[in-house]
Amino acid sequence: MHIRKNHPWFLLLFILIYSCRSDSTVIPDTSKVMTGNYQIVRYEKLLEDNIPIDTAKFQKIYEQYPYFTEITFRNVIPLKGKIGSPEFCQNLSGYLQDSLIQEIYKKVENEYGDLQSTSKEIDSAFRLYKYYFPTVVLPNVYTLISEFSIQNFIFQDGKCDGVGVSLDMFLGKEFSYKLLDPKNPNFSDYLTRRFNKDHLVFKIMETIVNDKMESRMSYNLLDKMVDNGKKLYILKKILPTTSDTVIFEYTKEQLDWCQENELAMWAFFFDQKLFYETSDIKINKYVDEGPQSPGMPSDAPGRTGNYIGYQIVTSFMEKNPDMPLDSLLNYTDSQMLLEVSRYKPKRE
Repeated sequence: MHIRKNHPWFLLLFILIYSCRSDSTVIPDTSKVMTGNYQIVRYEKLLEDNIPIDTAKFQKIYEQYPYFTEITFRNVIPLKGKIGSPEFCQNLSGYLQDSLIQEIYKKVENEYGDLQSTSKEIDSAFRLYKYYFPTVVLPNVYTLISEFSIQNFIFQDGKCDGVGVSLDMFLGKEFSYKLLDPKNPNFSDYLTRRFNKDHLVFKIMETIVNDKMESRMSYNLLDKMVDNGKKLYILKKILPTTSDTVIFEYTKEQLDWCQENELAMWAFFFDQKLFYETSDIKINKYVDEGPQSPGMPSDAPGRTGNYIGYQIVTSFMEKNPDMPLDSLLNYTDSQMLLEVSRYKPKRE
């Protein structure tokens, strides 16, 4: 929005005041929110502290955290032998004492020896999540070393959910992930630049929100754009002080490009008749991970469909300020949501 005044000082003052008001986020008071008894468990430390692991030591760990132990050693770090057997415990001790695993552990310990500040961030996000979704049971959080096999996962942890987070997948720019496997697309530069502490709590909450959202049996690009826009909208609500570069997982330059080219992106999807496209191959080009958005200028980042989806959802919620976030998730008619939003892309 451009407003011209004859007095430059008045214009500057107006812009500063208006910017502060329009960008400010009212954060709800969550001091009375009951979070329950969720736990943050340093599972990798627990294993390290019990080396060498025999059957008696492992049994205590298993009894304390049975569900996470099962999923870890069945799916994430499968080892030979029945879980808890002498053969298994011997293999586990050998695995934990392997020089590579010990080196990874040292790097994790150096970065995350004290998880106090991260725990506070998790608690703040959990309180807001519970505030907006009062009926949810907050999950337990388990940290682990997965040997770079997975970043986050969610599982049934008894009567609640559990979230596993691999700290070795958040070591920051000092760790060269690409050297692990240069041909592995999961270690591409545009992905690994986010493998840091700034993205840790965001990724935990993204995993939780993803699990809460219902999957559609059939969909078009507009459905995917709106659904991913809802996710981004909710994440901004429960992580109100987190930078947009983290929420959208863009560099500052990429985010600036999207903000400056919102109208051009909208026009591209419209001109190419992509909104009602049902081909997964074509849809995924604009909503899934990728370094660019095919057909757009080279400066356009990937996932541009999600960015536009967020703008649509934001416009919709501005028209419906009293709508609970649960109701937003249940509003599944993407076409109607678009119409009600009366979304108009920003013009530069």
